[in-house]
Amino acid sequence: MPDAWAAIHSKIDRLENSHATPAEWTKAADGSEKITRISQLHTTLTTLLLDASEQRQLDKLFRTSARTIHFGFECNYHALVFFDSNDRPVRILKWQ
Repeated sequence: MPDAWAAIHSKIDRLENSHATPAEWTKAADGSEKITRISQLHTTLTTLLLDASEQRQLDKLFRTSARTIHFGFECNYHALVFFDSNDRPVRILKWQ
């Protein structure tokens, strides 16, 4: 199983390092969900137990990003990607 986790982590890192577009992330992921409301963002992030300051920063980033998408990968890996108007990632949160 560690080899599978390493491969998934490597795939996510490649997407991040290549500044992949939403289409590239979608193709690589097992599923995706566009985040369109702040309440949806909060629900997506509940398992991360963010402090109030971190949550405010992400709320602000959500409001200024062109789009925010939650991607799901094998073995319960996740990436929340905030994209700018040129479809380039501004910030990527990764967790398992």
